[in-house]
Amino acid sequence: MTALTILVPVLHLLNTLFFPLSINPRAKRRKPLTLSAVAAQIVQALLTVVLGTLLATNLPASPGTCLLGERWQTLYSTHDAGAIRAIQDELGCCGLNSLVDRAWPFPTGGRPSTCAAAFGRTEACTRPWGRRMRAAAGVDVGGVLVVLILQVSGLPRRWCSGGLTV
Repeated sequence: MTALTILVPVLHLLNTLFFPLSINPRAKRRKPLTLSAVAAQIVQALLTVVLGTLLATNLPASPGTCLLGERWQTLYSTHDAGAIRAIQDELGCCGLNSLVDRAWPFPTGGRPSTCAAAFGRTEACTRPWGRRMRAAAGVDVGGVLVVLILQVSGLPRRWCSGGLTV
């Protein structure tokens, strides 16, 4: 999703360069709008709204949501030690809901994980990971909203200043 968020401003720039909708009032010859220019603007607006909506679904999530649990369970089920360790190291935590809940290093011989003892950590990863995910989603939503505001704020001026030609 973050890759798509990065793509939205790039598409806006390309859309503005290749399908200019504004008419230069100082130009001797006015260029009318084309159907392809309007279609490109509509497609970009739809993409931006859909992407913004999808990204916004991560914003109100409280720590301990199903999303975090499902992602962590997928990592744990596939024994993705690298990913779990990276999360734990980055956030200074162990396990998901408790210090021993699906933590790395993985339990051996029926004994719980030794993460907390080995690294001296005292917090489970649910809260810090949830905060980090919401912050990232907020930045992504903000970027998409800026592009949408830029696009929508220019449309009345652009479309009202000249006729549409097919």
